[in-house]
Amino acid sequence: MTGEPSEAAAVVVEFDELVHKARAVPLTDQVRLDRQKIYGLLDRLRTALNHGPADLLALLDELDEVVHRARPIPLTNQVRFERSEIYDVLDRMRITLSRSADEH
Repeated sequence: MTGEPSEAAAVVVEFDELVHKARAVPLTDQVRLDRQKIYGLLDRLRTALNHGPADLLALLDELDEVVHRARPIPLTNQVRFERSEIYDVLDRMRITLSRSADEH
């Protein structure tokens, strides 16, 4: 694996914090996030997990799909996500990274 599991774990924590601090879309479970920040974190995560275990790469693909399905907010550089959907993938990534680190 090119990147270190600790690098990937740090990016997952940063991703989690970004979602946690995001502005809520009123009357929904959605949050608004800056598109460039999200893509930047995805790129960093992809670099950290390059040639990593298949289960982590599958979760990365799933997170990537969630990001690409996000709906743009007109006249901004933001997109909106279901908070629970992002947290679900991030939680599974965190568990898988922890398991992977325990094996090494």
